[in-house]
Amino acid sequence: MLHLCWHEQLVNQLWDDVDKPYSVQPQLLLEETNDITAMCRLIADRLKTGWQIPYAFHFVRKAYFRATTGELFLPDGAGLTCSTFVVTVFASVGVHLVDVTDLEIRQDDIERHKSLLEMMKNGIKESGIPPAPPEHVARVSVVPI
Repeated sequence: MLHLCWHEQLVNQLWDDVDKPYSVQPQLLLEETNDITAMCRLIADRLKTGWQIPYAFHFVRKAYFRATTGELFLPDGAGLTCSTFVVTVFASVGVHLVDVTDLEIRQDDIERHKSLLEMMKNGIKESGIPPAPPEHVARVSVVPI
Protein backbone atom coordinates (compact mmCIF):
# COMPACT_ATOMS: atom_id res chain seq x y z
CA MET A 1 0.00 0.00 0.00
CA LEU A 2 1.37 3.42 -0.93
CA HIS A 3 1.13 6.05 1.79
CA LEU A 4 2.39 9.64 1.86
CA CYS A 5 3.40 9.84 5.52
CA TRP A 6 4.96 13.30 5.50
CA HIS A 7 7.18 15.62 3.48
CA GLU A 8 9.14 13.48 1.03
CA GLN A 9 8.18 10.31 2.91
CA LEU A 10 6.15 8.25 0.49
CA VAL A 11 6.30 4.60 1.58
CA ASN A 12 5.21 1.33 0.05
CA GLN A 13 4.00 -1.04 2.80
CA LEU A 14 2.55 -4.49 2.90
CA TRP A 15 -1.17 -4.46 3.65
CA ASP A 16 -0.54 -6.51 6.83
CA ASP A 17 1.58 -3.64 8.21
CA VAL A 18 -1.17 -1.02 7.77
CA ASP A 19 -3.32 0.31 10.61
CA LYS A 20 -6.63 -0.83 9.08
CA PRO A 21 -9.08 1.20 11.21
CA TYR A 22 -7.88 4.21 9.19
CA SER A 23 -8.18 2.49 5.84
CA VAL A 24 -11.12 2.66 3.46
CA GLN A 25 -11.93 0.11 0.78
CA PRO A 26 -14.10 1.76 -1.88
CA GLN A 27 -16.39 -0.35 -4.02
CA LEU A 28 -14.81 -0.30 -7.46
CA LEU A 29 -15.29 -2.01 -10.79
CA LEU A 30 -12.63 -4.59 -11.65
CA GLU A 31 -11.22 -2.36 -14.41
CA GLU A 32 -10.96 0.58 -11.96
CA THR A 33 -9.14 -1.63 -9.46
CA ASN A 34 -6.75 -2.75 -12.20
CA ASP A 35 -6.09 0.86 -13.30
CA ILE A 36 -5.42 2.02 -9.74
CA THR A 37 -3.18 -0.97 -9.06
CA ALA A 38 -1.19 -0.27 -12.23
CA MET A 39 -0.80 3.40 -11.27
CA CYS A 40 0.37 2.47 -7.78
CA ARG A 41 2.95 0.11 -9.26
CA LEU A 42 4.28 2.89 -11.50
CA ILE A 43 4.52 5.27 -8.53
CA ALA A 44 6.16 2.57 -6.36
CA ASP A 45 8.71 1.96 -9.14
CA ARG A 46 9.58 5.66 -9.07
CA LEU A 47 10.29 5.32 -5.33
CA LYS A 48 13.14 2.95 -6.15
CA THR A 49 14.95 5.86 -7.86
CA GLY A 50 14.84 8.01 -4.72
CA TRP A 51 11.99 10.16 -6.04
CA GLN A 52 9.70 11.62 -3.39
CA ILE A 53 6.64 13.85 -3.09
CA PRO A 54 6.75 17.15 -1.22
CA TYR A 55 4.11 17.76 1.45
CA ALA A 56 1.85 20.81 1.12
CA PHE A 57 -1.60 21.88 2.22
CA HIS A 58 -3.22 23.48 -0.83
CA PHE A 59 -5.11 20.93 -2.92
CA VAL A 60 -4.30 21.43 -6.58
CA ARG A 61 -7.25 19.98 -8.49
CA LYS A 62 -5.25 19.81 -11.70
CA ALA A 63 -2.51 17.66 -10.14
CA TYR A 64 -2.18 14.22 -11.70
CA PHE A 65 0.11 11.25 -12.14
CA ARG A 66 1.03 10.45 -15.74
CA ALA A 67 -0.48 7.08 -16.69
CA THR A 68 2.60 5.91 -18.58
CA THR A 69 5.31 6.81 -16.06
CA GLY A 70 3.73 7.62 -12.70
CA GLU A 71 5.33 11.07 -12.89
CA LEU A 72 3.56 13.67 -10.73
CA PHE A 73 2.49 16.99 -12.24
CA LEU A 74 1.70 19.74 -9.74
CA PRO A 75 0.72 22.85 -11.69
CA ASP A 76 0.74 25.80 -9.28
CA GLY A 77 1.23 23.43 -6.36
CA ALA A 78 3.88 22.75 -3.80
CA GLY A 79 2.95 19.18 -2.89
CA LEU A 80 0.24 16.87 -1.56
CA THR A 81 -1.06 15.68 1.79
CA CYS A 82 -1.74 12.03 2.61
CA SER A 83 -5.38 12.44 1.63
CA THR A 84 -4.82 14.53 -1.51
CA PHE A 85 -2.23 11.95 -2.59
CA VAL A 86 -4.95 9.28 -2.54
CA VAL A 87 -7.49 11.53 -4.28
CA THR A 88 -4.91 12.41 -6.96
CA VAL A 89 -3.93 8.76 -7.60
CA PHE A 90 -7.56 7.76 -8.06
CA ALA A 91 -8.47 10.82 -10.16
CA SER A 92 -5.46 10.18 -12.40
CA VAL A 93 -7.13 6.99 -13.61
CA GLY A 94 -10.61 8.52 -13.84
CA VAL A 95 -11.99 7.48 -10.44
CA HIS A 96 -13.23 10.54 -8.57
CA LEU A 97 -13.63 9.73 -4.88
CA VAL A 98 -14.83 13.14 -3.69
CA ASP A 99 -16.27 16.31 -5.12
CA VAL A 100 -14.25 19.14 -3.62
CA THR A 101 -16.00 21.89 -5.56
CA ASP A 102 -18.01 23.23 -2.64
CA LEU A 103 -15.73 22.39 0.28
CA GLU A 104 -15.54 25.22 2.76
CA ILE A 105 -12.43 26.14 4.72
CA ARG A 106 -13.26 25.76 8.40
CA GLN A 107 -11.49 27.35 11.36
CA ASP A 108 -10.37 23.85 12.40
CA ASP A 109 -8.71 23.46 8.98
CA ILE A 110 -6.77 26.68 9.49
CA GLU A 111 -5.65 25.61 12.98
CA ARG A 112 -4.58 22.18 11.73
CA HIS A 113 -2.68 23.82 8.87
CA LYS A 114 -0.79 25.99 11.37
CA SER A 115 0.01 22.96 13.53
CA LEU A 116 1.30 20.94 10.56
CA LEU A 117 3.33 23.90 9.35
CA GLU A 118 5.06 24.10 12.75
CA MET A 119 5.84 20.38 12.56
CA MET A 120 7.22 20.94 9.08
CA LYS A 121 9.43 23.80 10.35
CA ASN A 122 10.69 21.94 13.43
CA GLY A 123 10.53 18.30 12.40
CA ILE A 124 8.93 15.57 14.50
CA LYS A 125 11.68 14.56 16.90
CA GLU A 126 9.84 11.63 18.53
CA SER A 127 9.45 10.04 15.08
CA GLY A 128 12.94 10.93 13.87
CA ILE A 129 11.56 13.18 11.13
CA PRO A 130 13.80 16.16 10.33
CA PRO A 131 12.50 19.63 9.46
CA ALA A 132 11.60 20.28 5.85
CA PRO A 133 13.96 22.61 3.97
CA PRO A 134 13.25 26.26 4.90
CA GLU A 135 12.56 27.19 1.27
CA HIS A 136 9.82 24.53 1.06
CA VAL A 137 8.31 25.63 4.38
CA ALA A 138 8.28 29.24 3.15
CA ARG A 139 6.59 28.21 -0.09
CA VAL A 140 3.80 26.16 1.52
CA SER A 141 3.21 28.69 4.28
CA VAL A 142 2.01 31.29 1.78
CA VAL A 143 -0.15 28.94 -0.27
CA PRO A 144 -3.80 29.15 0.83
CA ILE A 145 -5.32 25.98 2.25
